Amino acid sequence: MNKKTKITFIVFLVLAIGLNLFILVNAFIPGEESKLVASPIVKLCAAICNFFNHGCVPDPIPDDFIILVRKLVGHFSCFLVDGVLTTMVIYLGFKDKLKNIFLTLISVGYGIALAGLTEIIQLFIPGRAGSIIDVFYDSMGYIVGAFLLYLAYSLVVTRKKEKENSQKE
Repeated sequence: MNKKTKITFIVFLVLAIGLNLFILVNAFIPGEESKLVASPIVKLCAAICNFFNHGCVPDPIPDDFIILVRKLVGHFSCFLVDGVLTTMVIYLGFKDKLKNIFLTLISVGYGIALAGLTEIIQLFIPGRAGSIIDVFYDSMGYIVGAFLLYLAYSLVVTRKKEKENSQKE
């Protein structure tokens, strides 16, 4: 691994570990506290929606909107970013050992396991409930992130090889 790749690996590793710890720590937050943590994000999303379509999210904010934001931001989006970061760490760490598709599948397995673990943890936390639907949202976010990275990474590698081949001619 050259110096530039090593630095990139360390940066992505730190970001991935940080996000994974954030996800795990948030699984341990009791229900009422979790709602308080999510409240500013829900209010921000409502304000953005109302900016573009005045009055589309009434005040007080309906429970359906709160649930939608918590599922999209707290589950899907967070795991999407985690899928990108963790898959990048796996690519950079093991790219010489396995093909990218296998590395992506290993990463996806990890993401699904993390999603399941966070929901199992919540079974034992007051005011929280582990949910198979949340495992689905988490896993889908992670899978989308991992495969977006796979596509982008494959495109970059393909273009790099084409450029090298054209320079040889």
